[in-house]
Amino acid sequence: MENSFLKIVIFFIWAVTILHIIGILDTTVEILDRIAYPVGDFRLSLLLLIRGTILLCILYWLAGKITEVINRRIKKTNSLTPSIKVLINKLIKIGLLSIIFFITLNTIGIELSSLAFLGGAIGLGLGFGLQKVVSNFFSGIIILMDKSVKPGDVIEINEIFGKIKSQETRFVSLVTRSGKEHLIPNENFITDEVINWSYSDDIVRVEVGIGVSYGSDMRLVEDLLLKAVMDRDRVLQKPEPRCLLLEFAENTVNFELRFWINDPDQGIANIKSEVLFAVWDLLSEHDINIAFPQRDLHFKSIDPEMVEAFKKSFQNKSQKEAAAAGESRQGNNSEDNQEG
Repeated sequence: MENSFLKIVIFFIWAVTILHIIGILDTTVEILDRIAYPVGDFRLSLLLLIRGTILLCILYWLAGKITEVINRRIKKTNSLTPSIKVLINKLIKIGLLSIIFFITLNTIGIELSSLAFLGGAIGLGLGFGLQKVVSNFFSGIIILMDKSVKPGDVIEINEIFGKIKSQETRFVSLVTRSGKEHLIPNENFITDEVINWSYSDDIVRVEVGIGVSYGSDMRLVEDLLLKAVMDRDRVLQKPEPRCLLLEFAENTVNFELRFWINDPDQGIANIKSEVLFAVWDLLSEHDINIAFPQRDLHFKSIDPEMVEAFKKSFQNKSQKEAAAAGESRQGNNSEDNQEG
């Protein structure tokens, strides 16, 4: 954006230089000043618009450089949290843009009172067309002030799990483990439920459920499940991992393995997968089955009449199939004789 403004300024400088060399600069200025439109009690000419545009471009470029310098100093300050740093940076940017706007209007001679008639139209536009934009803007200010989410946090919102890359005026940039960057409107962080895995600290607990068959040695299962997480690099030993026997279910004895990690930004599903693979290997080595639903049917007695009816039905079906096969062979033989 700043480069575009600089290109505009350079273009006008070259244009003025060429007009001065040719000798028609004064004439061009007079023509541009004659092309005007009254705005209230103010006369807005094309010459004033050009001057205002050049001044606005220069001031915007200077504001960008000032913001960069201030932003670098803010980033080096360790006493401020990431959300406060972003908030200060945005407030400085908004303040500088406001100053630029008023300086430009004052320089070209436009008084704010002459633009008062535009207030109703602007208010109507904000109320309808820019409603979401304004809502997202103020929502962004709120989440920066309450520090509910900040750059670097690992969050989950609307079934999207990822790490916050940056917070902008209208949206929050959320990068998932697959590398997708979601631009989520700030308003969603106010109205929707947000799970912040690193809100107060980075230590989070992960739960993994395992069900084994009833014929297993339950104490051995407990030892093997704890062993499966002891050798994992990402699993913390303090707090210690725990293995709980949750319930005696219909087909399984259900355990829950609970352990802690301090790097949720590296992913939750991958550490679960790593632990489950280790559980599978250890249980297989000790011939312990991971149970699955099954049903056993026991017939205590069957009515003899039903058995006879079933036999007759089966015999009749067999006879019909044999008769159909015989008719098919006779038909094939007759076709062969005709062809012969």
